[in-house]
Amino acid sequence: MQCVNPWHFLKDLLILIQGLTQFWKIKSTDISNRNNHILFAIVEAIKLCGMQCLALRGHRDDSIAECFTNRGNFLAILEYASRSDPVIKEHIEKGKKSQKYTSKTIQNEVINVIGLCLREKVLEPLKLVKYYNGR
Repeated sequence: MQCVNPWHFLKDLLILIQGLTQFWKIKSTDISNRNNHILFAIVEAIKLCGMQCLALRGHRDDSIAECFTNRGNFLAILEYASRSDPVIKEHIEKGKKSQKYTSKTIQNEVINVIGLCLREKVLEPLKLVKYYNGR
């Protein structure tokens, strides 16, 4: 019977764990980069609608709306972007409904965050002023 050196076993196990850890770091970075890319496209579509004074939502903007129904400018912009962006295309076509980040709730949250950022930009110079009369 051959005696197994436990230190060799632990060394091999440690190398395996380090390899798996590195793999998951790379995998999670890829997923994070993909999600950032998708979120950026969504925010940019909402910003574009806001800058052009376009309504985001149409008559029916939910997943059951038929293709000939006006689903809204926001979804139309994302669908147009998906023509040249395979990541967005896959997200729109194959993403889980609960993880698409295209719902009216998410749109409203993004609009609120953009509003807070704009407010900070507008008020930033006033923070430097010693006296300010708000009339």
